Amino acid sequence: HYEIEEIVSEPENAATTNPSIRRWLTIHDRATQKELLTKTDLSTDTGRTHLAQFLTEYSGRPVQCVTHTPHDRVNHEFQFGNTASGVKLNDGNTRTLHIVNQNTIDDVRTKCGLDLLHATRFRPNIIIDGPPAWSEFDWVQHNQHLQVMTTTNDNQSRPTTLKLRAIQRTVRCDAVSVDPLDPRLLDIPKLLTQHFPEHGPFLGIYAVVESPGTLQVGDTLQVI
Repeated sequence: HYEIEEIVSEPENAATTNPSIRRWLTIHDRATQKELLTKTDLSTDTGRTHLAQFLTEYSGRPVQCVTHTPHDRVNHEFQFGNTASGVKLNDGNTRTLHIVNQNTIDDVRTKCGLDLLHATRFRPNIIIDGPPAWSEFDWVQHNQHLQVMTTTNDNQSRPTTLKLRAIQRTVRCDAVSVDPLDPRLLDIPKLLTQHFPEHGPFLGIYAVVESPGTLQVGDTLQVI
């Protein structure tokens, strides 16, 4: 279980309040509901060290917990995601985002006869809604660039500094058979292979960040 808590302090003689963010993580055994990791604040060095120790002991392999913030004192080249796509396909660039198309999710739900299928099951960084189902695979095939567009106060669409490039389809493993929002276990790789043999066990794409910027809910992607 992950939650973000904003704590507002009001120091004396201060004109404004000073909010701070706490990022709490608790880990339970899904089958028994036994608490494995007590509530830990990942916004602190102590909390990240505690999580790393827990994961190291649990997995039997050395684990290091890092952050994306510039002040992070750990010298690392970790990929913030579950893929090495950016590293392999873009000269070691680890700035890779996972994109899932809601229309593709809806197509899977309909053709697999499911009454409910959350896009969050597929662990995306970005959920898009608009392109035809599966059209995002064409972006990968043509290694296309994606320009992020935002809407101004006068209702005009303008490009932001954020640019992405589609680099690889996402192969699905058994991890997405579990959805924290849905108690059912679904064999997603098998369902995809059965109902979409032309695509196989793939859903979603990876895109590398070629030019950094800000992304907001409601922004659009323009294929260029």
